[in-house]
Amino acid sequence: MAPDLCDPDRYSRQIRFRPMGAEGQARLARAAVLVVGCGALGSSILETLARAGVGRLRFVDRDTVELSNLPRQALYTEVDVVQCRPKAVAARDALRAINSAVVSEAVVADFNATTAPALAAGMDLILDGTDNFETRFLMNELAVRLDTPYIYGAALSGVGTIMPVVPGRTPCLRCIMPEPPEPGTVPTCDQVGVIAPVVRMVAAQEAALAMRVIVAGREELPARLIQLDAWTPEFTVIDVSAGRRPDCPVCGCRRFALLDGVGAEDAALDGKAIVQLQPPPGPPPDLERLAARLAGIGAVTHNPHLLRLTVPPHELVLFHDGRCVVRGTTDPAEARRLRDRYLGASV
Repeated sequence: MAPDLCDPDRYSRQIRFRPMGAEGQARLARAAVLVVGCGALGSSILETLARAGVGRLRFVDRDTVELSNLPRQALYTEVDVVQCRPKAVAARDALRAINSAVVSEAVVADFNATTAPALAAGMDLILDGTDNFETRFLMNELAVRLDTPYIYGAALSGVGTIMPVVPGRTPCLRCIMPEPPEPGTVPTCDQVGVIAPVVRMVAAQEAALAMRVIVAGREELPARLIQLDAWTPEFTVIDVSAGRRPDCPVCGCRRFALLDGVGAEDAALDGKAIVQLQPPPGPPPDLERLAARLAGIGAVTHNPHLLRLTVPPHELVLFHDGRCVVRGTTDPAEARRLRDRYLGASV
């Protein structure tokens, strides 16, 4: 018997929750949600929404599962690390085991100005599972342009921040934060760490707000900015209802500089000795053939989604769409040289 997203036995406790009811469960079953990033925040959000019975989950991530992810990133195991599985693929398989009735759409790709519009098409809501402001500003522009609610969330060290953005009603992210922080001025998880409890707390708030907007409508989302400290613990709620700015470049002036840019560029990832190279023109690479050719050059592992070549002190990860991540450098020019040397300029 096929599972039912409105099964009164499986979802009995949710249905008995007064703001939800049977109709609320039915609305969850009809909903479609985009989660950007399948790391610490994203994986916890996805697990919660899948267990709640949200009908369609689309999620995008460009990375693979690493050993350092396991202390705080739900859904992943040591097997995923050994097999060098893309986070989106590993998350999809875990979610299907949790709730096979949910349509789980895994996208192994970079979320950028080129890919974002298609990823958000048909989605009722956009949730933040990322770890950098450039992507968050891009999501904010996308949400405003598409008139789609967006829930911002961030976790670092032991503290977290959450804010729902309802285009036309609440401040957008650029109203509250007019300019992105200068590169290098905001610490990263690689520098100051992050603990699992704050991740779960932020993800829980994002998931609760997502369920609330699906069940009760966008008018029910509060214009609030939530700040929390999982270690202290402290919890602060700030009313930002007066924070909408007529001169906001995004929701006020409707200028979408990131979305209307020329597309993604090769770039070092903030705070890490990693460069991401965009796919070159031409057909996608033949990973199996390439793995055989590279066998004598360095340590090679591959699966249907990616190929990993380790030539100390560098590591190159080539994805099935031609995108390449080079570890061990912050210089895009050097990363391109390494890619061209080992993988070929037209991979």
